[in-house]
Amino acid sequence: MEHEIKPEILRNWLNEGKDIQLIDIREPYEFDELNIGGENIPMAELPFQLERLQSGGTIVLVCKTGSRSELGVKLLVDQYELKDVHRLVGGVEGYLVGEQ
Repeated sequence: MEHEIKPEILRNWLNEGKDIQLIDIREPYEFDELNIGGENIPMAELPFQLERLQSGGTIVLVCKTGSRSELGVKLLVDQYELKDVHRLVGGVEGYLVGEQ
């Protein structure tokens, strides 16, 4: 599906050094407990933190299982007209399962 990437694609992008902005949209306590890197901008703060987002670059939103990031992508693409925004299918949990 458009605006979705699988964990193995994200791993490849990171290994290749692709210029991406990885944003974990969970709450700070969730990010502190377990994360896969990137920066933490909670979902509720996204509309107020647009200046922190790469303009023209690839943005990957991450949450626990992929549900919140789906809403985040919809917000950024539909309301703020950002183009190169993706969500990580399966979220942090799916990414970490693939590493085992």
